[in-house]
Amino acid sequence: IANIVYSCYIVFCIPAEGFAETVCSMVSRFVGSKRPERIGNVLRSTTGGAVLATGPFILLALVAPQWIVAIFSHESGLLSQGNASLRVVALAMFVAIPAYLWFTAVEGTGDTVGALGIDVLLTLVMLGVTYLGAIHFGWPMAFVWVAVPITWLVCLALSYGWIKSGVWKRLEV
Repeated sequence: IANIVYSCYIVFCIPAEGFAETVCSMVSRFVGSKRPERIGNVLRSTTGGAVLATGPFILLALVAPQWIVAIFSHESGLLSQGNASLRVVALAMFVAIPAYLWFTAVEGTGDTVGALGIDVLLTLVMLGVTYLGAIHFGWPMAFVWVAVPITWLVCLALSYGWIKSGVWKRLEV
């Protein structure tokens, strides 16, 4: 079940990946042309576009998760067991998309050390929350998937703060 839900999550991320490439390029361009004030506009428009592009998949996962799970497996037991987890992952996309685009903006500034620090911290948060939920508390799988939106919330907060603080301006690009 976890493999099927993770596969769906990766498919949900595909539109955001495309928009993230645009964010990285545009942020880099604005930093290089000494117009960093335009970064916010790029992030707002690309976030909206990514949510719109991913929206139909999210809606389908919320309304009829069994249809999506059925694409990956025809076992009736898996269909019912994966529904709640798939809904959690679908809702997580509303946090994951803006978080991923803001994180990509950090990368686009050329601050690779800052991006690495954020990424390492996110890895620790994801592993920690997953361990606590699955091993320590023994939560059902759907609750363990809550680690995804929690991690993306941390990513959004750190990336947004990093960009808004201007720490990345210390670099000479």
